[in-house]
Amino acid sequence: MTGGEVRGLADEWSSLGDRPLALPDLRPDQPCPISTGRLAVPSQPQIFGGGGFWFGEGPVFLGLYYRAADETQAVFRLDAIPRSGNGHRAKTGWAIDPSYSGPILIRGRALDLAGTPLVFSASGRPPEPALHLKAPNVSPATLWSFWPSSMWVPAHGCYGVQLDTLSTTDVVVFEAT
Repeated sequence: MTGGEVRGLADEWSSLGDRPLALPDLRPDQPCPISTGRLAVPSQPQIFGGGGFWFGEGPVFLGLYYRAADETQAVFRLDAIPRSGNGHRAKTGWAIDPSYSGPILIRGRALDLAGTPLVFSASGRPPEPALHLKAPNVSPATLWSFWPSSMWVPAHGCYGVQLDTLSTTDVVVFEAT
């Protein structure tokens, strides 16, 4: 990448970061509005978990690897996930439709009144409250992009993840039991 391309990408991520989190706030008596998965991501060799249930409307999809494979709801048990630092380090995957190329910003938090932020890490980077990915312009146009990552979930509860691209904002809600 040239200096101009790096600056341009930084500006695009900055504009995505300027978008407010559009996650619901839950009162203590409200149920978690759990997202339902769908068979949106094809089985391709580079995608761990491709062909199974993924969460989101696209072009970015979240794979939650600690839930039962046949479970369509975004629910998983924390006791199966190793604790690391201030949370449970849940392996997650991000699959991106080949029709999209450009920056992706991923952020999340607990949906209760405390709003504890989630932290993410990919490609050996330290955990941060935002995950920055860039979907390449792929060829052939049928090849999906995939990033394995970790998401630190602090405790049992209801959480939201916002997936921002240049043209879309999507929200996935999951429950850690």
